[in-house]
Amino acid sequence: MVTLGNFSGAFLSFLIVNLFVVALLGIVILAAYRRRIRVLMRGGDSIAVSLPPERPGQTRLRFTTIASPQISQTRSAAQDIPFAVFAIELFGGLCFAILAALFWLQSSGIAILPMRLFALTLAFLLPVLVVMALLVGPDRRKQSFVLLGGILFFMVFGATLVLRQPDNGLLVLWQVLYFFIIRTGGTALTPLLGLFNRSLRSLWPILLVLVFLCTLGILAQLALRSVFLEQADHLYLSAAISIGLGWRTAVVLEHLPGFLFGLFLSWLFITRLAAWHQEGRVGDQALLHNAVWAAASINLFLWLFVSISPATPFDIVRILAVSCVPLLAYLGITKIGYYLLHRKLHHIAGKPLLYLRVFGYSRRASRLADLLRARWRYSGSLRLIAARDLAGRAITPVMLRAFLLRRLKEFFIETHGDLERRVASLRTRRDPDGSFRTELLFCNGGSWRETVRRLMTDSHGVVMDLRSFNRQNRGCIFELQTLLDFVAVSRIMLIVESRPGPAQTDVEFLQEVMTEGWTHLAVASPNHMIAEPVLRLIDAASGDARAVALIIRELEAL
Repeated sequence: MVTLGNFSGAFLSFLIVNLFVVALLGIVILAAYRRRIRVLMRGGDSIAVSLPPERPGQTRLRFTTIASPQISQTRSAAQDIPFAVFAIELFGGLCFAILAALFWLQSSGIAILPMRLFALTLAFLLPVLVVMALLVGPDRRKQSFVLLGGILFFMVFGATLVLRQPDNGLLVLWQVLYFFIIRTGGTALTPLLGLFNRSLRSLWPILLVLVFLCTLGILAQLALRSVFLEQADHLYLSAAISIGLGWRTAVVLEHLPGFLFGLFLSWLFITRLAAWHQEGRVGDQALLHNAVWAAASINLFLWLFVSISPATPFDIVRILAVSCVPLLAYLGITKIGYYLLHRKLHHIAGKPLLYLRVFGYSRRASRLADLLRARWRYSGSLRLIAARDLAGRAITPVMLRAFLLRRLKEFFIETHGDLERRVASLRTRRDPDGSFRTELLFCNGGSWRETVRRLMTDSHGVVMDLRSFNRQNRGCIFELQTLLDFVAVSRIMLIVESRPGPAQTDVEFLQEVMTEGWTHLAVASPNHMIAEPVLRLIDAASGDARAVALIIRELEAL
C-alpha cells in the first residue's frame, strides 16, 4: 500500500502511468476530433454563389516560373523578430535554469561549485533547444543546425573541463555528463518529445497539464488518506480483495477519486485558458513555449521530490512552491521582453495570407502549411479552409473545449450570417508575443466556395498549392477562376511541382485553364487595370523550405 512514507517512489510511478494514460487519451481525442470534423463537413445546405457579369481581359496573361530565390539586399522588420523572440526565450530560460540548479544543489546537500553549477544550469537549459526547433518550424536543415550547435557547445564544454583537470578530467567529464546532463537534462527533454509530432503538438500543452494535475490529485488523495483515513483504507482493500476484485483492480479503483479530481482541475484550467486565448491574452506561440518550461518545472519538481523524500504534507507543498519559482521567474522575464517587443511592433499592420490547396494530396500540403505558418507568423495571419488533416494540426483551447462540450458545429459556416460573423471575428492584431495567429475556417460541402471568395477579397496575398493538379484532378478550377475575378495576379502565387511523380503538376493544363479563365473575367475584376499581367508559378521541385522562401520573398515585395 502506498503511504506518505514512500511518496517518492509513488510519485514517479503515478507520473509514468498517467503519462501513458493521458497520451492514449490525447490520441483518442485527436482521432475523435478529426472524425467529428469529417462528419460535419458532409452536411449543411449550400450557400448560393452569385456569378458576376463577365468581360474578357484586354491584355494577354503571361506566366513566369520562379525556381530559385534571389538574394535580397534588404531585410524586413518581420525577419528580425524571430531573433528577438529567441533572445527573450534564452534569457528567460537562463534565469529558470540558474534558479533550478541552485535549488536542486541546495536541496541535495551538494556543495555549490562553479563548474558543477554551470553543468547543472546547462542541463536545465536544454529545453531551449526545443524552443529553437519550434521557432524554425518543420525545416529539417535548420533543425539540424540547432542540434549540431547544441552538440558543438557541449563538446567545447567537455574539452574545457578536461583541460582544467588533466589528471582525472575524463572521469570528471563522464560524471558531469552522465549525472547532470544525461540524467537531469534527459528527464527534462523526455516529456517534450510529443512536440515533435505535429498532429499532437496543439494538444500537447493541455495533455501535459492533465498528466501533472492528475498525478497531484492522486498524491493529494494519498496525503489525506494517510492523515485521516488509513484504517478505512485498509478495510476497503481487504473488502475489495475478499469479493474477488483482485489487488490490482482494487488499487486502481482506490486511486480513481484522485485521478478524477485531477481531471476536474484540468477542466477548470482548460476553461480559463480558452477564455484567455479568445481574449487575446495568450497566443499559440506563447502557449507552446510556456508549456516547454512548465515541463521543465515538473522535471525540477520530480528531482526535488526524489532528493528530499518528503515526510509531511507541508514538505510536499514546499517542494511544489520551490519548483514554481523558476517558472514564475521565466514567465515574468518573458512577459517584460514580449511587452517591449510588442510596443515596437504594434504599429506595423499585419498582412493576412490565404492558403489554398488541391484536396487529396494532404501530406506535403500540410507540411508546407506548417512551414508557411512558421515563416509568416510575424508578418500576418495565415488563413486556411480547414480540412480534416489541417484541422488536427491547429486545435486551439477554444476549439477543444467546444468539441468536448459537443458544440463544434457552432464554428461551422453554413449561412451568409455565419460567414460574416466568422470573418468579422478573424483576429488582425498581434498576440502579446508579437506573432499573428493561424485562422481556421470550417466549412461544409455547400459553403466553402462562398467562404473562399470572401477570404480572397480580404487577403494581402493568396498562395495556392497545385501540386498533383492535372486533367484528372480538376477540383481547383472554381478557385482558379475566382482568383482571377477577385484578386490581382500580382498577389497570386501558384505552387507547382516539375519533378515527375504523384505530386507533379500538369503546368500546360494549368496554363490552359488560367488562359481560358482570363477570357471570362468578372467586370469588377482588379485585373482589368493591370497593363502587363504576369502570373507567378512557384516551383517546389527543390523542396518545401525553398518554396516557402520564394513565397515569403515575393509576398514581402508586394
